[in-house]
Amino acid sequence: DLQNCIRELEERLIQRTTSPSSSSSSSSLPSASSSNQVFDTYYWKGRFHHVPQGFKIPDGSVKTLWNLYHFGDKTSRIAPYKNIIPKFDFEDPKERKKFSTLKVILEEVGDGIMNLPEKYKLQDVLALPVQERDNIYSRAFEIIDFGNKNKKRLSDIAYATAHKKLKQRKRAAHVNVNEDMNEDVNEI
Repeated sequence: DLQNCIRELEERLIQRTTSPSSSSSSSSLPSASSSNQVFDTYYWKGRFHHVPQGFKIPDGSVKTLWNLYHFGDKTSRIAPYKNIIPKFDFEDPKERKKFSTLKVILEEVGDGIMNLPEKYKLQDVLALPVQERDNIYSRAFEIIDFGNKNKKRLSDIAYATAHKKLKQRKRAAHVNVNEDMNEDVNEI
């Protein structure tokens, strides 16, 4: 019956992924049966994951992580980070938090792209050739206020720094709104 067939396939897969030839604690399988796939899936703790066990999001610039998020890391064979399910793919709560921080920054960049005068759709920009896509990314990134005075190195800003600056900006905006509300109350 179907249940036995599925169980047998799972057992074969587990045997292949946990064979002695595998030297790491998490096994890697091609992500699809076709040989042209460049990303792996990883089997650990009885399930498939988008990243290897113990995976850590690298420190880096917003630009680098933007590319990893949308296009993955072909060298390390890790699929686009947008496929990651934090509660499922990260064992370490610190990495889940780091991933959340990364998403906040990348959403801000995505909003910047969509707010350019051309009113791009993010999915259309991601489908463009690399040079065009990078040009649009750079234009969008320049209009986002991350508090970086040096415009030449703006795309080199670390995503942790960008997140800190974004939080400061939002906090300052919140304070300004509260002050405006207090002034309105005092006028009454």
